[in-house]
Amino acid sequence: MQRRMLVGLGGGLVLALFTACSDKPDVTEPSFGQVHTDCELGCNEPPPDPVDPLAPGYFLGSGVTSLTCFNGSQTDADVDGLSDFCEKNIALAFAPYLKYTRSDDIGREPKWVSRRLGTTGSNVQIAYLLSYYNDWGPVTTACNNNILDLINREICRGHGGDSEIIVLDVSYVLKNQRWVLDSAFYSAHGLYHRYPKTAQGYPAMEYYSTKGGAPYSYVSYQKHANYRSFADCDKAEFLGGLIVQDICDPQATVRVDAGGQLNLGSRAHRFLDCMFSGNPIYSGSGRKECYWSDTQKFSGWHVDNPTATPYSPLLKTLGY
Repeated sequence: MQRRMLVGLGGGLVLALFTACSDKPDVTEPSFGQVHTDCELGCNEPPPDPVDPLAPGYFLGSGVTSLTCFNGSQTDADVDGLSDFCEKNIALAFAPYLKYTRSDDIGREPKWVSRRLGTTGSNVQIAYLLSYYNDWGPVTTACNNNILDLINREICRGHGGDSEIIVLDVSYVLKNQRWVLDSAFYSAHGLYHRYPKTAQGYPAMEYYSTKGGAPYSYVSYQKHANYRSFADCDKAEFLGGLIVQDICDPQATVRVDAGGQLNLGSRAHRFLDCMFSGNPIYSGSGRKECYWSDTQKFSGWHVDNPTATPYSPLLKTLGY
């Protein structure tokens, strides 16, 4: 049995399919890989004067500007209108921070993809594909006491693989020579929370260090839905809020991996596509995840398990 939910993003709709699995192994594998800033082309330069020291966002050096990123002077191997060097450094700078329950299974093998938005202007979009190994289902009294069995048993069960995604739109502000977050889309149960720019020049969210920079995401326990704050998670409605709610307990923080080796490239020029897991727990399964496939669901590298919606239709809706 499958539970169908409509995903809305940017005016498009993607049908998200979530199914169930019942076997939970005694393993919680943390994500692996670290975020390291690439400091070629002057990214360690101090911001030029005059610059408002309290301006939002990040100065990323003279090699990552509205001119150098889009004028064709640097290599653009995936031919997406944004130089490889720029997209690598922008993805690193804005990689979100996840706040999660320490006992949660957040094992994952994330990837990312980026592109220029439009053919003019200085807007960039980065999609962080979180690629969790497992979704273990919600933890609620209604589920634990089998109250929901007469309605839909699948509500209380999880599935192999969890194709959550965080999408950030950023732009270059020439006045301050900084890249600033314009808007954010956070996946949650097949829907999206959209956080737009406010009068302050960036979304009303929690940020790691600099306003308009890398944001926080509050991750719901076992379901991995994403919220901009603890309050939003605490009041979040799932199935209309009539039966279950998400649980966020922010005990630990980890940053989304966004190294250059995790860049998927573009649909026409793919850096990564079908691949085995790099985790020895799953690498022997024989399962490959194909990020650019519209038909192969995302299974978290499990075999013969109920699975989550594939990433490719989500990317297609975004314009990749």
